Amino acid sequence: METFFVACPSGHQVPVSINHSDAPLQCPQCDGMLESGMPRTSLSDTGAMRILEASELAPPAPKSATASRPCPICRTPVSEASAACAHCQTYLASPPDFLRDLA
Repeated sequence: METFFVACPSGHQVPVSINHSDAPLQCPQCDGMLESGMPRTSLSDTGAMRILEASELAPPAPKSATASRPCPICRTPVSEASAACAHCQTYLASPPDFLRDLA
């Protein structure tokens, strides 16, 4: 019969049989009531990975196609969000407002 120990409110170690682990207990030394419950075991890294692998993950959302435009100098496709061509470093964005005010 396997046993484990539970501490009562006064700190006494009370042996508990696994078969009787759900019943409320009384400490034989101080008559304090205690609840034993099953002893908790620590979770190993392998156990954590098994739990994570068991959960169903949703597939990643498909990447939306980013709009691109050709560079006017080298014709390399450039993202609409880019301000310059990565290949030839040509500036593609519209000029800032303060430059428009100077013209």
